[in-house]
Amino acid sequence: MKNSTKKIWGLLLALIIIVSMAGCGNDASTDNMTDGNDAGGTTNEQTSEQANQENNSEEKETIEIELWNIATAGDDKLNAAVENAIKTIESERPDIKINLSSSDGDAYKTKIKTAVAANEMPDIFYTWLPGYSQAFVDSGSVLKLDDYLSQDAKDNINMEAVQSGNGTYDGIYALPIEVKMGVLYCNTQLFDEYNIQVPDNYEELLTAVQAFNEVGIQSINAPGKRIWPVMWLYDILAVKTVGAEASISALKKEASFDQEGFMEAALKMQELVDANAFVEGAIGLDNPEADAEFMNGNVPMYFMGTWAAPTFADPKNPVAEGLIAKRFPGVGNGFDNDMLGGTGDGYMVADSSEHKEEAVWVVERFTKLMCESDVTLFPVWNVEKDFSGMAPVFNDLNQIFSEAEGFVIWWDTYMNGDDAQTHKNLVLELFAEVKTPEEFMEGMKAISDKQ
Repeated sequence: MKNSTKKIWGLLLALIIIVSMAGCGNDASTDNMTDGNDAGGTTNEQTSEQANQENNSEEKETIEIELWNIATAGDDKLNAAVENAIKTIESERPDIKINLSSSDGDAYKTKIKTAVAANEMPDIFYTWLPGYSQAFVDSGSVLKLDDYLSQDAKDNINMEAVQSGNGTYDGIYALPIEVKMGVLYCNTQLFDEYNIQVPDNYEELLTAVQAFNEVGIQSINAPGKRIWPVMWLYDILAVKTVGAEASISALKKEASFDQEGFMEAALKMQELVDANAFVEGAIGLDNPEADAEFMNGNVPMYFMGTWAAPTFADPKNPVAEGLIAKRFPGVGNGFDNDMLGGTGDGYMVADSSEHKEEAVWVVERFTKLMCESDVTLFPVWNVEKDFSGMAPVFNDLNQIFSEAEGFVIWWDTYMNGDDAQTHKNLVLELFAEVKTPEEFMEGMKAISDKQ
């Protein structure tokens, strides 16, 4: 038995020596190749070619960037612009492959929060600013972009516009694409057909609502299935009543919502509901259905974002010929030019990304390409926009933008945590007359008081 053990150890030792010699042989071969004197006649030129081949092989390795975007159902132009931007980026950087994943509004918000909680974030993701993403910034889940931005971005981005969405953070964490506004789209064909005046103020709005009721038409599109379009109606009434500055102060919890102006806005919303202003079944109506009704020329007015203008103005839509845009009618108190809007969304980079520099480059390039596209009206990159050859509604929007005196980001994106959902629910209950204006204000005061 002892002799067998010795034989086994002897064999193992012999194998180790052989392997060691083989390793030395490889080292010697490498040294000889460096000197150009190896037995096989390998030269420095051959060695260089081999190294170049290895480097080229490395350069061809693809960096995959995962990009999460919000779905834009029914908006073919916007979807095409996103796809074209991605194709351009991939053609400019063959080493980068962008994996795009899109989800719908509220489902998308849940998806992001779940990913952040599980630390399974994509490299880049679309998000809402500032309040919705405050927790991402506070937790260190997203990358501070200040030190990563290129000189081109620093020189050619409207940083004031960027700051309107990043204003509550300690730096730049998101790059937006454009300043967006809520505007009142009007179908002048219906106004002209029934000899009704397009409203410039709140009293004229009530008059128009009454006049359309008399001919059997409900005046205002208000899809409630996703809640936020209905929420917008209260929010813009509040902005017009108390102004942008007071609205922001309450949203920051520097002041209370328990103020006369916010109650007045609730009363005005109830007044519009009681006046039969809104399309029947509005609460159960989804956005694509509401868009279609307006584009088909069946509804006189629709309070919606500026991003809808390219779709609404498409010549194939019956509404296109008579389409105009106006500020939501004010109440004549000095806040008529205050707007609901700003840079309320943008793209963030996950701090956990394994390709931070490439991801930031993609965000810069993507946002710039989107700014250059026809679907972006008021870009944050310094891109010249020529509205002269476009439908008249774009000139309307440009004038509204140039005359704006204050912006308040969409309230549900300004608010933190559960406050946003509470606010949306309260507005929907007010809209459905489940809550009185007084009960609504009790709920809003609770949001202010919550710390």
